[in-house]
Amino acid sequence: MITANPFKQRKYPFVFALSVLLLTVAVFFLTKNAAVSRLDVVGDGTSFSDDDDLDAAMMKWEIWYDNVPHPKLVEVKKVQNWVRKSGDYFVFPVGGTQFKEGVDHYIEFIEKFKLQTLPTIKWGKHVRVVLDVGCGVASFGGYLLDKNVITMSFAPRDVHEAQIQFALERGIPATLSVIGTRKLTFPDDAYDLIHCARCKVQWDKEGVLKNARGKPLLELNRILRPGGFFIWSATPVYLKDEAHRKIWNAMVALTESMCWKIVAKTFDASGIGLVIYQKHVSYTCYEQRKDNRPPLCYHKQSLNRSWYVLLTNCISRLLVDSNRNWPKRWPQRLSSKPLSPSTNPDAEEAFNNDTKHWLALVSDVYREGLGINWPGIRNVMDMNAGYGG
Repeated sequence: MITANPFKQRKYPFVFALSVLLLTVAVFFLTKNAAVSRLDVVGDGTSFSDDDDLDAAMMKWEIWYDNVPHPKLVEVKKVQNWVRKSGDYFVFPVGGTQFKEGVDHYIEFIEKFKLQTLPTIKWGKHVRVVLDVGCGVASFGGYLLDKNVITMSFAPRDVHEAQIQFALERGIPATLSVIGTRKLTFPDDAYDLIHCARCKVQWDKEGVLKNARGKPLLELNRILRPGGFFIWSATPVYLKDEAHRKIWNAMVALTESMCWKIVAKTFDASGIGLVIYQKHVSYTCYEQRKDNRPPLCYHKQSLNRSWYVLLTNCISRLLVDSNRNWPKRWPQRLSSKPLSPSTNPDAEEAFNNDTKHWLALVSDVYREGLGINWPGIRNVMDMNAGYGG
């Protein structure tokens, strides 16, 4: 028997985006095999094998050209092998600006390297929710779906059109956004890992005030979970000319002042390099800094207040006992109360009731009783999502 929904009047605007991620990946496993099987034939029946330049095994889902009629991106990015047109379809090779040997190779390289140096990073278990900044056509997030990782990909609309249209057509969670003057509409400590591959963000950008450098990176620090990781794959990591060294040195100074530590810096066979930072988990480092810049944010600054709020030049405060507050491994994490603090003393009971309510409702009504062909549904938006149940 389904109980009455105790959250009829609930207001949890900040978990909205993350709820979209959870809903999307659920449908993914229902549709994956069907999507892959369609790769054998495109257009008017022409097989990929008829095109010497295309290998069906290396594509990650095709989309209809007429749904996203933007051929300019194909022309501009043809050397980097982002996307190609084949008949009536766009297809997606494994290439990318930083993925010279393919995004699958890039992810495997990170996987192999982190197993040697970062045993705490386990795709799909310890690391479940990822943010990809400046995602392009979101191939990074697409391939991480196979690792049981949900990636929110975002990019601005630019000369290449709104590239997230390609991502959404492919069935990859994505949103149109930019790190500019306002905070991203995500709650504090939301992501386990953040990724930037040539995302063209000037992380050490100056603020309005003197000595207020690094607002974009401070914003990442706000939404990154304590103990979480930031992977930066960009030319300043591996090119040694004066201009790139200047950017790298500025990044070193900024991350050290934020108490981020470099846990890995490496290069693959193609010469592409990346650096992995880890966010601090306690106040110890902040208290030991000789120069209190950037300062810690005031206590009065509201936690999770990010809608229409300007970027700040301060370090967001850590949760109490954050060094012990990494979520449970997936899938236990799905039914475990979120670690974020709540002013509601009955928060845990409310969360458990919400979970039970939606478990019953989805099983008994949504999946079976609405007559919806769920294998044909990929992108879902849950309005007023509550805890994302």
